[in-house]
Amino acid sequence: MTTFIVAGEPVPKARPRFTVAGGKPIAYTPTRTRDAELDVAQAFRIAARGVPPLTGRVSVEIDFHFSRNRGKGHDVDNLSKTVLDALNGLAYADDSQVVHLDAAIFDGSPASHTTVRVQEDDS
Repeated sequence: MTTFIVAGEPVPKARPRFTVAGGKPIAYTPTRTRDAELDVAQAFRIAARGVPPLTGRVSVEIDFHFSRNRGKGHDVDNLSKTVLDALNGLAYADDSQVVHLDAAIFDGSPASHTTVRVQEDDS
């Protein structure tokens, strides 16, 4: 099992944005989402210390802690997507391997952070 903490307020996965370049529409991930995914990936790399991605079924547990009430727009589904997408290719080869997901939101914590646990699923 790899357990790690990502400091700072959890960030929900935002919808892709679009722009036009050379007459063609281009989709891109908003900066706040991209930065949050990089933070999750970095925290995992430090905790996992070079452990290769899991190849079988995977279980992921995520606790989202907010130091204040989470407010509008912070639903557990979009918060989880940020973490799962960030771990794709690092903790597991593909997020289709995740067969168990347990995620919860906690308001009123002393400091905003996300705690993540990734392990092989034996069920």
